[in-house]
Amino acid sequence: MIKRLALCVAISSSCLLAGADGIHDPRIQAALVQIHSGQWTDRAAGFYSMARAGLSADRRSEFPVADGVSAISRADAESRLVLVQALNALLDLESNLVNSGKAPIGDESYSDYYGDVIQAVTVLRDTTSAPVLLKCINTGGMAVGTLASLGDEALSAAMNLLVSTADAETRHSLFRMFAEMAEPRNLSRLKAPDSRSKLLNVLLEGARDGDPYSRLGATPGLARFTTPEAVQTLRRLAESDPFTWPGESAPRYLVREAASKALKMAASQNK
Repeated sequence: MIKRLALCVAISSSCLLAGADGIHDPRIQAALVQIHSGQWTDRAAGFYSMARAGLSADRRSEFPVADGVSAISRADAESRLVLVQALNALLDLESNLVNSGKAPIGDESYSDYYGDVIQAVTVLRDTTSAPVLLKCINTGGMAVGTLASLGDEALSAAMNLLVSTADAETRHSLFRMFAEMAEPRNLSRLKAPDSRSKLLNVLLEGARDGDPYSRLGATPGLARFTTPEAVQTLRRLAESDPFTWPGESAPRYLVREAASKALKMAASQNK
């Protein structure tokens, strides 16, 4: 396992080092070299140095990571490419460590750093980030929301992951992402001729899943499709889904509630 971990760090290091020459600011170049370190504390220091270097010397920011990364990415096309590749490699490395149980995720400083790396990648909203964001999809809204906006590449990668994983939490997150992908602002980014039908089919699959949280995640996305099958599925869920959640005075049927809301939204779109 140690040899494997060392190899993972070495491969990521070569990716990061190869790209540093494309950045002209020596402070950012140095930071990109530092984030290939085998020690997470050194990687974190390099990462935050890079973000600070992206800000103007006299500028204070409430969101220094997001603003610093955005500023670097806007410098020129080459800088953006190098930055995307470096941050993708860094997030890939950290996510592999987290998912393998090798990261000190119980350390608040590491957790904050890992969250900031995720934020940096999501700020760039680059389609090449889909595979690495899928590795941290269970971290919440930043990863899910960005993936939903990345179009055909994200849809294909997410569908492949859905087929290959049996992890319940990952499947729940994927169905939430598919539902968010059906939002108009994201649906318009699906350009391939069969992407929308693929999205509808995977949402139908989620709505019929035996896991109630998968059904709950997928159901809102069906509101954006007015095909007979989508409407019939929503009606069935609204009328008879068995999943209950303890309420203050009586159990709540959360999937039924979500389906009823989706039906109303679908009806309003047809007016």
